[in-house]
Amino acid sequence: MNETSEYLFDPIQNELLYLHRTTTYNMGTFYHRHNAYELYLFLRGNVNFYIENRCYHLQRGDLLVLSPEEMHRSFALDKNEYERITINLK
Repeated sequence: MNETSEYLFDPIQNELLYLHRTTTYNMGTFYHRHNAYELYLFLRGNVNFYIENRCYHLQRGDLLVLSPEEMHRSFALDKNEYERITINLK
């Protein structure tokens, strides 16, 4: 597959990267992977999260732990607020 259109490598430059995001638009990401662990805490929204070839419908408080190089993506199913915290650790 063409890495530029379907799979993205998103390298983590810092030893620790913390993001707390809230979006109010229908957001979907491409499958991507990192060179670090990712802790993903789902706070609210109507979101499916894909890890490799599995799909999870997230519930408030779900915590996902992603290994380096593990392909993943999120997809907001509507325009409700989508809030999450991500922490990347090398």
